[in-house]
Order: sequence, then C-alpha cells, then structure tokens
Amino acid sequence: MTAATPTSPVTSFGVPTRPEARVFHQVRCLRPADRRRIQTTLGLSQPSVTRHVAALIDAGFVEEAPARDTQSVGRPRKQLLVDGRHLTVWGAHIGVRNSVLTVADAGGRILRQRSLGSGIREPAATDFLTRTAAHLQALGQGLPAPAHIGIAFSSFVDARGHISSPEYQCDDVPATDILSERLGRPITAGVGVEALAGHELAHNPISVELEDSRLYFYARNVLSHAWAFHGRVHRPSSGRMPAFMRAATVPELGESAAVGQHPLSVTALINACHMRGHHVRGLPDICALARHDASINDLLTRRATALAQIVATTVDVVNPRTVVLAGDTFSQDPVTTKVLSETLSSPGLRLRIPRRQSTVASAVHTALAPLWADPLGNV
Repeated sequence: MTAATPTSPVTSFGVPTRPEARVFHQVRCLRPADRRRIQTTLGLSQPSVTRHVAALIDAGFVEEAPARDTQSVGRPRKQLLVDGRHLTVWGAHIGVRNSVLTVADAGGRILRQRSLGSGIREPAATDFLTRTAAHLQALGQGLPAPAHIGIAFSSFVDARGHISSPEYQCDDVPATDILSERLGRPITAGVGVEALAGHELAHNPISVELEDSRLYFYARNVLSHAWAFHGRVHRPSSGRMPAFMRAATVPELGESAAVGQHPLSVTALINACHMRGHHVRGLPDICALARHDASINDLLTRRATALAQIVATTVDVVNPRTVVLAGDTFSQDPVTTKVLSETLSSPGLRLRIPRRQSTVASAVHTALAPLWADPLGNV
C-alpha cells in the first residue's frame, strides 16, 4: 500500500511494503500479536522486529501489555497492541443519494460519525463539496488536527482527482482541489469499491492467502467492482463500466431509471415501485413488500438474475478465488443473495457477503491507507 504521490491525489490500496508498516499491519491483525509471531509470519530477523517494534512504540502506534497466556514457562511474554490514539484522520464516502463522514484514530477506531442525506450533483457539485468540508471540520472540532484526510467516491476518480460521472451527473469536477482548498490541507481520494477491497486486505494478517485473487462487487445506487491480486487492488486506467455491465437490465427498471442511473440500481428499483403505487423508502421496504406481493417478488428475482449474470461474467474474466459482494443489494435482499449463491456455486470459489456498513469502511480506510502504508513517515 503506497501513499498518494505528489503527482496524483488518488490513493492506491494494498498490503504495505515498508518493513515497519508490515510489522504494524501484523500488530493490528494477529490475535494475539507478539514479536515471535511477527518474526515468523513476516520472515524477518529478531533484531529487525525488535527495532521496528521499538520505533512504532516510540511513535505512539503500538503499546505493550502482559500476555494473557499465563501457562508459558520462563520470562513472561509481552503482547503488542494497537495504540495510535494521539492521531486522528478524517474520512468521507460521498455517494449518489447519501454520504457518510467519519473521524477515526490512527489505530482505526471510529471516534465520530455522521450521515448526510444527500450526494454530489451538478450543477451544484462545488456547493455540495464545500458543505461537506464544513461538516467534516465541525465533526472534528475539539479533537487533534487530522494527520490525513481521505475522501472515497462512489464513482471513478481520475489521476488528477477529477470526477466525470453519469451517476453524479458531473463532468470534470476538480473534487480534490475543491476539498483541499476548503479544508486548508491536502487530501487524497479513492474509489469506494477499491477502498473496500483495500479495507479487506488491511484487516487480515499478511499471509500467502492474501496473494489469492479476489473480486469485490458493489451494488447499491452504483454498480462497481474491484479486483485484488498479489496483495494489491487493481486500479483501472479509465474507470469506464464494461459493456456487459451496462447492457444488463430489466425492462421495467430501465424505464424507471433516471438519467445517469444504472437500471439495476436500488434507486431505479425504488422508482419502479413508486410507479406501481407503492410508497417505499428503501430496499428493506421493498423486500418486505415482496413477501406478499408476487409482482414485486418477480421484479426482485429478475433484477437478481440480471445482477447474477453480471457477476458471473466478471468471474469468468478475472477467475478469482474469492468473491465478496458488498452493498445493501446483497446484505439486505435475501432474493438476490439466494440467486447469486446458486449462480456462482462452483468448486473452489468462495462467496462472502460482509455485514458491516460498506460506506463507513470505505470512508475510514481511504483516510487511513496512506498513514498505514508509512506510519513513521506520516507523523
């Protein structure tokens, strides 16, 4: 995982490469973590581990405590724990309909969180980003100044930090420049689904398993995917949606989708229900309605089948070992979960649906990624 370079405000995600960052990664992820386990799992020498741990303790990222294992013989072992309470990061995930703001410490613990019931839209994109910056400043009031600020977007962000997105109805909006100017400090940006893939890598111990290829598919108001392999999250050059993802549709949903919306988005589904006279507010309402309304259940099933075809085609292209399905579509809709499980059932393919709130995870990780990539160089 590398911090954004001076030529690009966009964060890349992956397993850290610097030795002290890898040690900190293991301290966060091993249960329990001690010098011996870190030495064994990373293949480092004992003096190297001792040196890196000491530097991390001096910098306030790691602390020591007596090991809970009281059965060991000889000198009592010390376990290593995550500290980082002296530093904060500010993060945000800016969605199409909703956004979330977070403040966390350097250990990844969320200190404050706030949701905004709106997302970026042209022609008022600058105004929205300005308000978002003000809300972030208010959320961090009274806490240490942020060591880093990271903003995740549902849409692709180019190497300049600009957004051109049909979902946001934005064309070449200099998002990172606007936010940096309003916040008075540099920020880095990331794509939400890529940040989710990075979050996954960042919360598992470094091991051979992280070298496996993984496909992350996100579906809510935006459909997007990311591919992680060899401990890195692949970043596409253009971010254009593949043709097979654009082509998949359900006629009724295509008719109800607004400009820029994918016809399989949750928003298009809500609009289709409204056109049928059902005043639903979100996916949980629609799933509840489908249990006693055959036409709505049929609509959900046909949407799930179209989504399954998209995911199955993507699996054929990248051939991952694991498929992670994130977003409300998969965590809240049992119809889609069932159809996806049946469609993707094949030997050797692991399927997982995380229950955590994906927008919060992407917001926090976009803010933390550069810090965790080089903890001693970012303080």
